[in-house]
Amino acid sequence: MEIKTIVVYEYNEFTNQVYKDTPIWASYVVITKYGKKYIHYKHVKENFEPDGQEFKISKERIQVFDGIRKDIVEKVEKWKRDVQEWHERKKQAIYEFQEEARKIIDQKISEWEKNNPFPEFKIF
Repeated sequence: MEIKTIVVYEYNEFTNQVYKDTPIWASYVVITKYGKKYIHYKHVKENFEPDGQEFKISKERIQVFDGIRKDIVEKVEKWKRDVQEWHERKKQAIYEFQEEARKIIDQKISEWEKNNPFPEFKIF
């Protein structure tokens, strides 16, 4: 029973495309079966004993490394944190840009309303 480190990458099931620049997770596993298309594995607990449940995954979606590679797991976790922080910064930037746009629109509408007054209604 040899422990391996695997990295699982994002996969588009409609196009069958694997995105090797987008890892989903990395973990320590024991591979129980190598098939032609899939590998079967069990996650490893903190004491490095195999978990009871077996999973299978397409070989195309993963990268397997020998042994316990903490550096790889930490690198994937750091990348995921960096991506989350990037999305938060982007969300904040979008909010700020929308606020600037609202101010410009309000100013332009105000000018337009001055030049184009609302029609008056008069019966007599």
